[in-house]
Amino acid sequence: MAAYRPTTGWTGRCPCSTLTYLDHLVHGDLGESQQTHRAVLTDLRSAVPATLEIAIGAIILSLLIGVGFGTVAAVRRG
Repeated sequence: MAAYRPTTGWTGRCPCSTLTYLDHLVHGDLGESQQTHRAVLTDLRSAVPATLEIAIGAIILSLLIGVGFGTVAAVRRG
């Protein structure tokens, strides 16, 4: 754990480290990914379009299914 802390920036006391983290966050510095060793913002920029594509497709599909079942339920009421 001691060897890991300097790579994350969490070396000081908790309030100081938290303030440093928040300062970096406000300025758009999300740090470095531990898996890819690239900037987190770079990884997010590459992943967000695919995520939005899947999410929008799921929303459209759920709307179609929901409206379909709602219409059937309204027609066959009672």
